[in-house]
Amino acid sequence: MKRSAEGMKRSGTGMAAAATDIVSTTGRVLSDDPVDSAAVVDGRMPPDLQDSVLDMKRHSYGHLANGRIMKRADMAFESLLDALHPKDKSEG
Repeated sequence: MKRSAEGMKRSGTGMAAAATDIVSTTGRVLSDDPVDSAAVVDGRMPPDLQDSVLDMKRHSYGHLANGRIMKRADMAFESLLDALHPKDKSEG
């Protein structure tokens, strides 16, 4: 579970960085003159909007996957505890 938690933290950091890149690139595109906005498309001005959006998607999938792993590990641990210490039927 510790590795999943670390993975979620890394994914969260990656999503935050990608979001910052998206905001800065979008702001730059919206504030540029129409003639100068072509520089964002040809990739000379970092960060590239397409790469930032893909990074956001990749990190969001990593975050989701790590969350599912944590949930499955919790369910397995709960099953193990139930096998070692079964509940009485009267407890519900």
